[in-house]
Amino acid sequence: MKHFCLVLILMTALAVGAEEIKPAPIFGCIASWQETMKAICLYKDRTGTYPKNLATLHNRHIHCPVSGKEYSYKIDSDRQGFILYCPGNTHHADGAHRDHPWFSYKNAMEIR
Repeated sequence: MKHFCLVLILMTALAVGAEEIKPAPIFGCIASWQETMKAICLYKDRTGTYPKNLATLHNRHIHCPVSGKEYSYKIDSDRQGFILYCPGNTHHADGAHRDHPWFSYKNAMEIR
């Protein structure tokens, strides 16, 4: 799990660098979304379980800065992973698919 958190920190650094090159609204969402993923991982490290909902995190990054909608978060049925995504079609102008950026702890991450 600690390696996963390190990867998220590095991804955040890359997203911030990319934002300086191409200031698109999706980059603000990605940065906020990654902060939410890190908070979920840190919560899991502290408690041994995933949070029941995002409000449990007391984190200001649980909303998309573009749409203002709360990110969608679901714990897998076996409680071994989670899914986190930006709901709706908010980032279609940036080339993103519906409900993206999207992340499944077990599978992969998709930005667009």
